[in-house]
Amino acid sequence: MHLKRHAPELCRQWFEEIEPVGVAGGVLRLRAHSNIHRDYLQRQCSDPFNDAARTVSQMLITVQFLGPDDAVTAPGGGVGNSGSVGGGSGVGPASRAYGKAVIAGGQRAGGAGS
Repeated sequence: MHLKRHAPELCRQWFEEIEPVGVAGGVLRLRAHSNIHRDYLQRQCSDPFNDAARTVSQMLITVQFLGPDDAVTAPGGGVGNSGSVGGGSGVGPASRAYGKAVIAGGQRAGGAGS
């Protein structure tokens, strides 16, 4: 809900299709289902999504938008699976909760409604 409340003019119906990939190294990775959507997000939505991610997570994190075929870059420049919140490997429930909260939710991971 954060974006819907604070930047309703930016929100598109296809935002619901954005897939949280994970959080690692202070970066929340979100995957768009087309390169056109990824490009729109990068051009028009970086600041509002970053603000939403920081507000919802209460952490200093940055959002990275990926297209359907973009590889996930692991911290240190390697390619691999993204980490979950807390630095573990794989995409954990907390990573998904943060991603969904930024896009449509408004609750932090572990809070009511997650």
